[in-house]
Amino acid sequence: EGDRMRALKHQPWLLLESCPSQPQYFPHMRAQRPGMHRLLSLQHIAHGSEGVCYFQWRAGRGGIEKLHGAITTWDAPERTRVFGEVAEVGDNLRRMAPLAGSQIEARVAIVWDVHAEWHFAINSGLNNIEAPRQRALRWYGEFWKANLPVDVIHPGDPQLENYRLILLPGLIMLPEGLGARLRSAAERGATIVGDPLTAWFDEDHLMLPGGRLGPELRALFGVECEEFDCLRKDETVAIASASALLPAQSMCWEICDLVNLNTATALATFAGEFYAGRPALTINRVGQGVAYYVCATLGAEALRHFVRSLCAELGLEAPLADIPEGLQVRRRVAADGSAFLVVSNFADAPRVLALGQSYRDVLNDGAEVNGPLEIAPREVRVLVSARG
Repeated sequence: EGDRMRALKHQPWLLLESCPSQPQYFPHMRAQRPGMHRLLSLQHIAHGSEGVCYFQWRAGRGGIEKLHGAITTWDAPERTRVFGEVAEVGDNLRRMAPLAGSQIEARVAIVWDVHAEWHFAINSGLNNIEAPRQRALRWYGEFWKANLPVDVIHPGDPQLENYRLILLPGLIMLPEGLGARLRSAAERGATIVGDPLTAWFDEDHLMLPGGRLGPELRALFGVECEEFDCLRKDETVAIASASALLPAQSMCWEICDLVNLNTATALATFAGEFYAGRPALTINRVGQGVAYYVCATLGAEALRHFVRSLCAELGLEAPLADIPEGLQVRRRVAADGSAFLVVSNFADAPRVLALGQSYRDVLNDGAEVNGPLEIAPREVRVLVSARG
């Protein structure tokens, strides 16, 4: 959500409503573990927020939200663990004031549209298919794990053509004009990725002319969608790949799209069912860019391999090399060129991060940090280059 808020105007935003303890709307009202509130709060700063505001300040004695988490309880406003953690966040934000106004430079965009979500919801059929938001989240999660910043943009975003990599997972409704803009982006060097739920309907919930993808995206991806196969929850289909973008042997699930090649080339094929040998991943060269069509819902391993391989091919790199699993590192750049790293440990054990240069510790009075940095579970460190 933070990356979506930031991308609305491509500038910092403000978190207005944060729960410091246990939201009452979850199936289980688990207490936030010590350090988790600070971790999540500063995570929003890492993704572009300029602060952390709360609902609610004091727990109410009545009303529907009387059990919802609050900064202060009914009778012990300053003696609780939660109050102490909120106070610590406030102190951290004061020390992080130099980050105000700094930007996050993302070269990857996921196009997500609430209207596509509505079009999917009112459609009859596809009952076993993930909704567009869930599809987008699965793709987003792989970039999150790879420490690559992503802008979650709407289809009318004026900066669409500026991204190096544009993904369309689950964008089942194609707004007028988007197809032409995507082709323009590809011709200028962008890489476009579509999936089986990309571009079925127009804005009036009518099938696109000629069927799925519509004329513009059929030309962009270089394929025609003939039919699709929705799998049972317990079914998978094997994929065989000769391309480095996928493992030699992998699997897919949920939906398989049976396409015919026009100008595209198959990089991988299905290795099961009656469509064995038909394309499972295609590439179409468009101007200076390319368009990939992923013809199925990839399994977790295949999706991770595809994202990592594609990013390496495009030269998209994390802020630091060799970031251990469980650590997230986000980079914010100020107008004067100062680069801040927000390092968060989501693992259950300490992680050691190689820095490669000297930094100043923003939350520790600017103390200089050299060499490997050990970060405790749920800990957050904010660093700025000592040369800056």
